[in-house]
Amino acid sequence: MRIIKSVLLSMVLLLLIPIGLFAQQTATLKGKLIDDTDMPLIGASVVIEGTTIGSTTDIDGNYSISAIQPGTYSVVFSFIGFIPIKESITLTA
Repeated sequence: MRIIKSVLLSMVLLLLIPIGLFAQQTATLKGKLIDDTDMPLIGASVVIEGTTIGSTTDIDGNYSISAIQPGTYSVVFSFIGFIPIKESITLTA
């Protein structure tokens, strides 16, 4: 029984090794949204245009979007009562 467990564990480890070889570098987009009086915008939307990737800001106005492929994107920041802002960003790994 002990030999079977060792063999199974070895097989699982051998299967996991190639996964790391093919892993790609990704980027994280993070920041803080505030209004013109430096108050955080709680619950604002941050969306990478043309994708379903996005986030909302927390109670301090912070947001974070991870596992993004490096490249140039248009990011749209929107909040009720404010005009949406679109910014072009370039992410590197």
